[in-house]
Amino acid sequence: MSNTFTTHREIKPYVDICKSLKVNFMIIKCIGRYQNVHSVPDEVLQKMRDRWQDVEGEVVYQVA
Repeated sequence: MSNTFTTHREIKPYVDICKSLKVNFMIIKCIGRYQNVHSVPDEVLQKMRDRWQDVEGEVVYQVA
């Protein structure tokens, strides 16, 4: 499963479910320019970037 989260509040239910089921999970923070396959307006993407909250233990994946 994958999804886009920007705040601790948004990701918490998923983390809680994984922990309660003792399921391994990984949070990947992707940095770089990616194709916008859903046609999300640039201003919406910028708002998402601005409210991003880092998560302890996240894995950072950077595209050059």
